[in-house]
Amino acid sequence: SEDDIQTLTPRSASDSTLRMVAPVSGVVTARAANVGLNVESSMALFTLSDLSGVWIVGELYERDFRAATVGMPVTVTFGAYPDLQLAGRIAYIDPQVKAETRTAQIRVEVPKRKGQLRLGMLAEVRLTNAQQAASISIPRSAIQTLADRTVVYVQDPQTPTRFLERQVVL
Repeated sequence: SEDDIQTLTPRSASDSTLRMVAPVSGVVTARAANVGLNVESSMALFTLSDLSGVWIVGELYERDFRAATVGMPVTVTFGAYPDLQLAGRIAYIDPQVKAETRTAQIRVEVPKRKGQLRLGMLAEVRLTNAQQAASISIPRSAIQTLADRTVVYVQDPQTPTRFLERQVVL
């Protein structure tokens, strides 16, 4: 309405700087306002982001679909901060699989830590429970590389003198 519109007018031609106060708290993540720009009331001059909680968007491999569920706890690590591990939860799993990568996007929510996390940072997300239940340890000497595959050999339960090749992901 007309009553809600506020006009900011400089006091004089030499006083062309205006102080603007944001209606909410946050961090400026985009700025369209520059010196000399003519602005209209419908223009967005700044974008404010609330970074008190952070979303991490990642790719979930097809082989991990059955292990991941919404609400599942995860551990997030960052290359920029090798000693930092954050606990988070999967908030969303995209139902669509990208044909090129055979992955689905996931969204993980984690609390922000002292301004360390920044938009666009790289992170690694580990499924907490599934990773522990599905992983095993084997001696490094048992791992074999054949062309572009990594394999191990396991004893056949039906024929103890026979070994079966199994492809593994390290």
